[in-house]
Amino acid sequence: MTGAFRFAAFAVMGLGLVGCQQTTHQVMDGYKILQNSMPDTATVYLACQAKQGCDFERIDNVLVIDEKTKRPSNEAIEQGLVRIEGSVFSWQHEYAVSLPVGDHEIAVRFYPVSVERAERFHLIHKFEPNHQYQLHMYRQRDQQDQSLLAVAAPSKLCIDLLQDDIPLRRFCRSSEIGKGLNDFVEQSI
Repeated sequence: MTGAFRFAAFAVMGLGLVGCQQTTHQVMDGYKILQNSMPDTATVYLACQAKQGCDFERIDNVLVIDEKTKRPSNEAIEQGLVRIEGSVFSWQHEYAVSLPVGDHEIAVRFYPVSVERAERFHLIHKFEPNHQYQLHMYRQRDQQDQSLLAVAAPSKLCIDLLQDDIPLRRFCRSSEIGKGLNDFVEQSI
């Protein structure tokens, strides 16, 4: 075997191991999550949805999903907060959370356009038993006749808190030219 061939073989093996490492981490995270589940009677289920995905950053003072690694924290897994949407063996996990009933502060990273740019959203809400909740991010388009310039500008970015698929609370942020980006403000539904 020549030196160049041997080097190429080791390089291919090394790349294969590096590629498997990410999958191995995700399968192990999934297994840990399944092992640390909270009792269903004392919890509510909360999921999130955006065009390019979303991550639960924090629940109260507990880090849930790390921003750089996109992996759940050991503390969140051990407390039984993290849930997997879909298969444990999927290439990329979507995570939801199980919360104890009551008041919680939730911090979420939404990715409305790309995974490189996150929109951060904070919510304080009293979660009630026997309900499922979802945070859903979308663009709200105005129905009025507008100029071409106004139509070309991005429309309001909104987040609805759904309880059993029914909108409960709505938060929107306009991106009007001249006003800059604002905070999310609660609106009536």
